[in-house]
Amino acid sequence: MSGVGCPPYPGEPLLYVYAADGGDGHGVWGVTDVFGVAKSRLVDALTGMPYGAKGTIRRARLDIHASPSPSYRYGSVIVCGWRDARSGVLVVAGTLLGTELTDGVANELPFGLSIFDVAPPEGRR
Repeated sequence: MSGVGCPPYPGEPLLYVYAADGGDGHGVWGVTDVFGVAKSRLVDALTGMPYGAKGTIRRARLDIHASPSPSYRYGSVIVCGWRDARSGVLVVAGTLLGTELTDGVANELPFGLSIFDVAPPEGRR
């Protein structure tokens, strides 16, 4: 099953591009072929960033036929995450394909919402 906006070529794997922006000129981005890895890296990145940081995960495919060099064809954003500007709480929400759900997790739904209290007690306002 392909991501919206990035139809597959034969044998072309579905990729996940994650990006986080701290709003302070620092950010993190990367590409992986495992959704759980992208989600974990996004959460880790946002956890270490200032309050107000934002991030996304989107589907992509590598287009080896692009000219003058290979490039990614991006699909829609499937996960958004942010650190609340006031409390520092991290919220991650997304809409996933059945194949992107975590193996072995009972009752996981295609729409996910996770809230992490990652703010250190001394950082809370």
